[in-house]
Amino acid sequence: MVFTGTIYLGFLKMYLCLDGVGVVGDSAHTDKEFAKVSSMIERASLLAEFIRAQE
Repeated sequence: MVFTGTIYLGFLKMYLCLDGVGVVGDSAHTDKEFAKVSSMIERASLLAEFIRAQE
């Protein structure tokens, strides 16, 4: 499972569409949905690098 969404970064005055940087997991929007906690650090690091590259 990946997260897809749009956020407004007010401090950068821009919208950002994120696709594919969510945590690893499965069964989105069901009672069996789960996320692998071990993937969160890697995904957060990828997002941080992306944001840094925009500066």
